[in-house]
Amino acid sequence: MKKTTILFLIILAVSVNHKVMSDDDFPNAIPVENYNTGPGIMLRWFAPGDDGRTFGTAKEYDIRYWNSPLTPENWDKAYQLEGEPKPVAGGTFQAMFVYGLENIESYYFAMKAVDEVDNWSTLSHSVTGKVVEYICGDANGDGEVTLGDGVYLLNFIFKNGPWPQPLGSADANGNGYVEIGDVKHLINYVYTNGPLPMCGN
Repeated sequence: MKKTTILFLIILAVSVNHKVMSDDDFPNAIPVENYNTGPGIMLRWFAPGDDGRTFGTAKEYDIRYWNSPLTPENWDKAYQLEGEPKPVAGGTFQAMFVYGLENIESYYFAMKAVDEVDNWSTLSHSVTGKVVEYICGDANGDGEVTLGDGVYLLNFIFKNGPWPQPLGSADANGNGYVEIGDVKHLINYVYTNGPLPMCGN
């Protein structure tokens, strides 16, 4: 079974400035915090809105990573991610998966948003995590993919059971979510020689 590497982070946009502002104002800054649930990289955030408010829509994101905490001084040196999603209405949940990083060091992530007249937000604070390895489909962490992983996922989804460690190992159908479709994918794989679990593919 092929091992997959990723790291899980959560990025939360928090702003409660409701005063009337013009298009000369920046979109909300995007504070971030680490939600390190294990291997894999999933960036998650609430869309920041526009003009210092929690509503409206920014024009685009710039998400970057580096091998040390990101600051305004080293931002231009950092690697920019490709394929950032388009911003949606402020307060809406968004996510992005990142793959292909080496599992040899810690990575630091931060982001900015820009509005329709090219006013950039301030830099979010930097979050960090290490890339580690897991077996895709091995939701219960016993080192192999069996029916037990499907049972473990059912318990997690419907009975508030223990979380898969890491969460990404349970995304067997590779759609970016952990849900009943992953259980079906695992059962199909185990019993009918169906497609391999495909976390992140």
